Order: sequence, then structure tokens, then C-alpha cells
Amino acid sequence: MTDIKTLIQDNTLLDPITEEKVSRFQTYLLEWFEREGRHDLPWKPQPHLSEKINLYRIWISEIMLQQTQVITVLPYFERFMAAFPTPEALAEASEDQVLKLWQGLGYYTRARNLHAASRQLVSQFQGVIPPDFDAIRSLKGIGDTTANAILAQGFNLPYAILDGNVRRVLSRIVGMTAPRKELDKRLIPISNLFLCRQNPADYTQAIMDFGATLCKLKPNCERCFMQEACSAFQHEKVLEIPAKAIKKSMPVESVAMLIFEEQNYLLLEKRPEKGIWGGLYSLPELIIKGRNSRSKNSPILANITLESIKNRESFTQFRHQFTHYTLEASIFRAPLSSLIELCPELEKTLPQNLSLIPRDELLLLPKPKPIADLLTQYLKEHNSGS
Repeated sequence: MTDIKTLIQDNTLLDPITEEKVSRFQTYLLEWFEREGRHDLPWKPQPHLSEKINLYRIWISEIMLQQTQVITVLPYFERFMAAFPTPEALAEASEDQVLKLWQGLGYYTRARNLHAASRQLVSQFQGVIPPDFDAIRSLKGIGDTTANAILAQGFNLPYAILDGNVRRVLSRIVGMTAPRKELDKRLIPISNLFLCRQNPADYTQAIMDFGATLCKLKPNCERCFMQEACSAFQHEKVLEIPAKAIKKSMPVESVAMLIFEEQNYLLLEKRPEKGIWGGLYSLPELIIKGRNSRSKNSPILANITLESIKNRESFTQFRHQFTHYTLEASIFRAPLSSLIELCPELEKTLPQNLSLIPRDELLLLPKPKPIADLLTQYLKEHNSGS
């Protein structure tokens, strides 16, 4: 627990943090939350559900909300809960079923970790999330902030969170001018200090709502009830706080993706679990220009050039923005026989990561959204031409 006396206050703060400032922030925030907070979010604990299911729903929502806005998460959460209403249902599902329902939400490692963690939860804790930080933290894919959010919102325990919204809110309230690389280290004790220990569940939801609706990246200061309590506003530095990370140049990776066709079948590749689009079905690809030394062709195309693939036809292109690089993809259609001509062993057996999928089953498999959109376009054009 942090208190004012132990808090390090230096010239990285625009104003000193006082007990009055903390108390005023808590009071204003909770009063606003009572009036205008998002009380109807589907993962908020509901009296007609058991504690076990309420905790499970909070956990699923916290994973989905990582780097993703509420408005995007809502339909995914509803579909996910309909398919997997209990931890046991999620644990018993296949990875493909889980990834298919996650399709389009991005950051697919979250889904694979969630699936693995559900099996841990069932086998180690009888499917019930315990009110214990270390136990929750031991579940795959759960970090400190997620564990704290579950404890605060699920058990009303005094655990402070520090996600992107909270980082932005507290930085502005206290006027934290430290560079981005120092922010979290400095804000952790501040987040503990500002936490309302009498009502951590509502406080946690309130500060996240405030960051998501008013104290956004481009804040709505003219409507904000925190103006007199906000150091950044008082010093006219709202747009400068929190300090932004130094932007690195965004590399571009250019690839050729191949739609290999045989009668009513297409060749799809299940990508390795580690890396971009891990565990999802995609098209075999050739690197035209890699973003770094780790960029590689699909294994089946390891020793093949685009020029060596006979009877290929250009189909379309797309551009997709990842967090750390830009993907530029050129799509080609080619008969499967042109690949077999280059890899005769494929006529006998396909490697484990390759599958011939009937056209009418293409959309049933979990795929990255750009590939799902691409195959939808392909099927539309194929069906209109047949």
C-alpha cells in the first residue's frame, strides 16, 4: 500500500500530490460514474448468475479488452459466451473452435492463451477463479493488470490496475511529465495511492470508463468534470501528457500469397503457433521483400520462386497494418498441379500443416481477417462465374 509520505515526488510532477487531490479525484470520479458510467456492460456481475460464472465472464472480457475498444469487443463477447458459457465448455472446445470465434479480434495469442488457461482453471481450481493474486497470475496469458482487474471487479478487493486508459488518466491528473519508458514505474505507486479502497470494483470500472469516454487520446476537456483536479489541464499541457513513445520507422514486408486450386478444393496452410496469425489458416506465401532476417517463405515454398510457378494468374492485392510493420500482399491463383510439379512428394501426402479444403468449407475455419475477406471475395467471384 502506498501513502503520501512514502511517495517519491520530484520535478517530473507538475504539482505535488496531496491527500486533498487524491480524495477529490476519487469523489468526483465515483459521482460521475454513478451518473454516467457504463453500468450495462454485459460482463458486469449479475445477480442471477453464480459467482463462478460472473468471475469467468469478467476474465474473458479483460482478455478481450486488451488493446481493443469496448465497442469492438461487445459482439465478440456475446458470441463467445453463447458458445462457451462456462469454463468447462471453453476447456472442452478445440483450438480451431476458439480461434474461429476470435476471428477479426486480432492478437490471436490471447485466444490461444485463454484456451490453455481455461484448461488450467478446470484442472487446478475446479473451474472457479480464486481470490488470490498468485493463483490468478499463474493462469496462462494473465499479467499483473489483468489479475488485479479480476480481483478488483470480481471480488471488490483493493488491487489497482494500470492499463492504457488508467495510465493516461493518472498521468494527466498528477501532471506526470516523465518520458514514456519511465511512466509505468512511476505510476504504479500512484495508481495504488489513488485507488478507492472502500469501493475498488466501481472505482476500477469508473477510471477505465473515464479514460475511454472523456480523457481519451484526444480528450474532451470542455465536458470534463475533473478540470480543477487535473494538473495537466491547469498547466495547459493535456496534449503533451502522457509523454509519447519515440516512434520507430515502420518496416514493410512484401509477400506473394498463392491460391492453389484443384477442382473444388483450395490448399490452406495452418500457421505455426508462434508468430503472426499463429494457429490460423492462411495461404502459402513467398517473401518478396522481408522486414527482417526472420522473414521466411512458407515451408512448402521454401525453395520455390514465384516465377517458377506455372499458369499463375494475378487475383488481387491487400495491405494490412500490424502493430510493428506493414504487410503488402499480392495474391495469385494457380492450379495445384503447378505446385506438385515443383514438389512431386505432395502427390502422395501433404505435410501436417497443409490441408485441401472444400470451397464450401473455407469460411468455417479460423482465419486472419484479411484472409477471411480475401476468400470471401474469391468465393463470390468464383460463384458468380460458375
